[in-house]
Amino acid sequence: MKRFGFLIASLGLVATGAVAQDSYQDWAAAGIPDRGTSASTVGSADVRGGALTFADRASFNSAVGTLPLEDFEGGATAAGAVNTCTEPVSSASNDPCFAPGDLIAGFQITSSGGGGVVALGDGLIGQPSTVIGANIFADFTTVTFTGGNVTAVGLDAFSGSGGGNVDIRVFDSGGALADTITLAPSADNVSEFFGIFAPGPISRIEIEGTSTSGELFDNLAFGTGAQEPPVSVPALGLAGTFLGTALLLLIAGFALRSRASH
Repeated sequence: MKRFGFLIASLGLVATGAVAQDSYQDWAAAGIPDRGTSASTVGSADVRGGALTFADRASFNSAVGTLPLEDFEGGATAAGAVNTCTEPVSSASNDPCFAPGDLIAGFQITSSGGGGVVALGDGLIGQPSTVIGANIFADFTTVTFTGGNVTAVGLDAFSGSGGGNVDIRVFDSGGALADTITLAPSADNVSEFFGIFAPGPISRIEIEGTSTSGELFDNLAFGTGAQEPPVSVPALGLAGTFLGTALLLLIAGFALRSRASH
């Protein structure tokens, strides 16, 4: 279990780093000791299963147009502070993190284990603005879209307290897993952009630090892309190619016979 709970440890244990922090609150109470960092590099944009993915926000915005954006800066979490939010976090939230109307409508945030969601104020882990995510390090963060036809999603993901990669799982309108994209932030307080433009509606995404690192995110953009969405074309493979060729020959033969009979 990893909770962002600020539990006071003995001075001896804190000094030696022997206390295990399983939440952001525990970790902050221990003085934010080093939990390890990632040295991975970032991959480029790609086309996956008919969906377009993007490694930078400028390319994403160019492809999908202007979308509603939530930067989580309108809440009550002060710089350097940690607030625990009541689940689900949404535009209706009324808790230590956000008042009703502080957040835009159309989404809600939950943790996989129900251990709470936290908002970390500017600079707590070196990040430039307020970020949000599941309180427990072992939980993952879910963003569910409640407002209808969402085909494009973009966000800045952080690996959190322990470094490592971040998996983004994308689910279709029926709730089935459509794709998993792995991000590799260069450090635990440096964000990595994730963007996707899908050929069909996205019901939710799950964000998970692969090293139980306490993933966080910021600058959530979502909505319907301004252009036509990408079209998914299934791969035929060798057998499919032969089948497709045979079908075209049958159609051509039928057309020739029809013309000959007139």
